[in-house]
Amino acid sequence: MGDVASTQARPGLADRVMPQIRERSFLLKLALVAVLLAWPLVYTSLYGMNMMTTAGLFAILTMSVGLILGQAGQLSFGHVAFYGMGAYTVSILTINYDVSPLLALAISPFVPALIALIIGRPVLRLRYFYLALATIALGQIFLVLVLQLRNITGGEHGMGPIPALSVFGFEFDSYLGKYYLVWVFVLAILLLTQRALKYRVGRALRALATSEIAASTLGVRTANWKLLAFVVSAFYGGLAGGLFALVTGAIGPNSFSFNAAVLPVVMMLVGGDRTLWGGVVGAIVLTWVGNGFSSLQQYSGVVFSIIMVLLLIFLPAGIAGGLRPEQWARLRALFRPGRKPDAVECAVAAESGALVEQCQTQVALVPSPGPQAPLLGPSAPAEDLAGAPGSAPATDPGEMLLRVDGLSVDFGGLRAVADVSLSVKEGQIAALIGPNGAGKTTLFNAVSRLQTLSAGGLWFAGQDITSITPADVSRLGMARTFQNLRIFPNMSVLENVLVGCHRHERSGFFATGLGLPTQRAEERRSRARAIAALETVGIAREAEKPAASLPYGRQRLVEIARAVASEPRLLLLDEPAAGMNAEEREFLVGRIAAIRNAGVTVLLVEHDIELVMGISDMVSVLDYGLLIAQGLPEDVRCDSAVIEAYLGVDHAQGSDLCATRDLDGFEPEPILVVDGLSTSYGVIEALRGVCLDVRRGRWSPYWERTERERRHCCGRSPASCARTPGPSPIGDATLPGWLPRRSQRAACAMCPRAGSSSPRSRSRTTCFLEPPAART
Repeated sequence: MGDVASTQARPGLADRVMPQIRERSFLLKLALVAVLLAWPLVYTSLYGMNMMTTAGLFAILTMSVGLILGQAGQLSFGHVAFYGMGAYTVSILTINYDVSPLLALAISPFVPALIALIIGRPVLRLRYFYLALATIALGQIFLVLVLQLRNITGGEHGMGPIPALSVFGFEFDSYLGKYYLVWVFVLAILLLTQRALKYRVGRALRALATSEIAASTLGVRTANWKLLAFVVSAFYGGLAGGLFALVTGAIGPNSFSFNAAVLPVVMMLVGGDRTLWGGVVGAIVLTWVGNGFSSLQQYSGVVFSIIMVLLLIFLPAGIAGGLRPEQWARLRALFRPGRKPDAVECAVAAESGALVEQCQTQVALVPSPGPQAPLLGPSAPAEDLAGAPGSAPATDPGEMLLRVDGLSVDFGGLRAVADVSLSVKEGQIAALIGPNGAGKTTLFNAVSRLQTLSAGGLWFAGQDITSITPADVSRLGMARTFQNLRIFPNMSVLENVLVGCHRHERSGFFATGLGLPTQRAEERRSRARAIAALETVGIAREAEKPAASLPYGRQRLVEIARAVASEPRLLLLDEPAAGMNAEEREFLVGRIAAIRNAGVTVLLVEHDIELVMGISDMVSVLDYGLLIAQGLPEDVRCDSAVIEAYLGVDHAQGSDLCATRDLDGFEPEPILVVDGLSTSYGVIEALRGVCLDVRRGRWSPYWERTERERRHCCGRSPASCARTPGPSPIGDATLPGWLPRRSQRAACAMCPRAGSSSPRSRSRTTCFLEPPAART
């Protein structure tokens, strides 16, 4: 444990890993650029030069696909139509209207971009395969128009000859000239787009690709950003088409078939969809595989398929993604069997979740915090946070900030929230509690405008927000977290928090890509704000790590830091302590207090009653969608309606909480015995030494302070997950290691929580357990 603690305590571990990865990536990119520039000077084959020119055209087309699909997550095949529009724009202007090739090339990307701007808003309302089908239809419509408008497009015969491009008297009519013409455009687009994706634009696109809901609550206007990606993708596709027309000298409709729509998608996947550089590599590789080996031309389809399948199996992240850490470990063990992996390899393997031999004991455990070192890292004193860059300015205490008036939400015939009215004052920590299914998260969704209201109204900071979008609410100063984690796993911790700064930023695609001074200054301010937010929740040391590699409790803090970075006036926390252990909860309480002291009003939903009563200034209680109590914590704690809602007993009538016991002293035999049951998820211990028994013919309710802990135990009893030592017998049988279906055959059944059962299931709240003796 001493070695573990010392390894974990060194703050420079991630700082040593990430620079090496970045340096290696930069050197590989630099080598690729050098090879591309030197290629025609070293390899003088005209056929090879033509193949590389074709690969360059596909590289631009693949980057357009990578922008809309790989970054924004929109499954679009419309780029083939934009590709054709650019090619036919150059052809029609130069042949039919005698426009100079240079001017025609300059116009060619704007035509498809304008079409994308017009059709993009309605088309992008569709999602997943519906969007794919709509964009495939766009390509087919384009082909029909090309074939029908014969007087303009030449129909099935195509158009040609197209004059060569001439710039300052130099004509790009040779193989060498065409090669450099195409690849200069490729590298210019690559560098411009890569820089744009590194900052605000890329963060917004990756955020909406992961979760449009979470992105919208951080001020990202998702519809606008999807449209931007669609239009820029069309612009690139049109430019590739214009270059194609000038390079080939003649075009026909066969060049823009459905195959041309699928091939760039495959190139992006083979090269790697995480970066545009991977798309360029994939375009080069598959162009040569499909066309470069003339001796295998008759078997090109088979060879192409085999190579593609092998690449996708052994390189699931694409060529640019490289081998997985465990694959590197196997290769090194094969050639150097006696060598131990170094610390950097172990750190990379640990962050990716891979198991590498001789690495498990080095970074797998988290040291127990000492009395002077909190589990989740150092924290700044609350009094030092008021002036932090990530804090909101404090306003007059007691001013009304949020008002909910007669709010109701219906789902068909079910009324989830019924005529709820409440208010939150500036500077408060207000809590919303209630049993499961009481409507708390629905109310949160309505307040943050993720859920449409059936009746009532909402006012925030004196402004009616009943009919505005979640992004607009966020821009007014409201931020939230979610009951189920919605971090962005495709980003680092710092990038996640930087998305929270989105509403304070203004730089667009080209300003970011060109690195204008205003954009650079804006990025510096955002990074300072994000680091301050990470320090507020005590995880600034984790800034460079992948967000998905952190333990569950710290991922919760990442989500809170992301919300704090938006500098909200009101912070909505939906079950922030869910899944945390005792130490993490204690640390979280301090962080929530520090956030309030920094000038942010907090409204939280939480099942942990001790946490709520210990930190809240005002508590509201929901039950079956109704507001049954509201007031100070000590008043709500003793409210008879609240006790009845939680315990199911009319406490006001003095009912015996143990009314189900047998008064004659007879104890039925136990049918289910849980003895020393423990379970954990990595380093998080969900259950510890649980002991209970269920006796024949008894109704045995199990109530815990958090619904999540109760589900862990109930789910474990029928052997529904892997278990640690501790027997769970049913009758005379013992369950350790049993599959759920085997435990059901032993007459043990589990009723899912409401809403999680199969849509065909009619059972909601009652399950019947048949005793073993009655089975046939």
